[in-house]
Amino acid sequence: MPHDWEDRLRDILRASTEIRRFVAGMDEQAFRNDPKTRMAVLAELSVIGDAAAHLPRHVQTRRPDVPWEEICRMRTLVDHAAEGLDGHKVWNVVATGLEPLEAVVREMVAEAER
Repeated sequence: MPHDWEDRLRDILRASTEIRRFVAGMDEQAFRNDPKTRMAVLAELSVIGDAAAHLPRHVQTRRPDVPWEEICRMRTLVDHAAEGLDGHKVWNVVATGLEPLEAVVREMVAEAER
């Protein structure tokens, strides 16, 4: 059964929640030194990127403040060069990018449910 775009938004929220759960209590150094957590985070970042890539353009353009193209590019990087990704950059995405993205996506889901 194909996902509709509201399901894609929920995929983003679920993956983001999982990432935050994986890194709870960690700092950047601990994250970089834990290959299992890094790989789990990368897998969920791929889910986020895939979901974002499948959002219709009209949905993305409602929120031009979200860097949709960067999110989609991250998925490509994760899927094709996970081992070569800079751990510092990945940590920055996790530490600074997920909360704002979650807030926007929660608003979008709420709007869709009205």
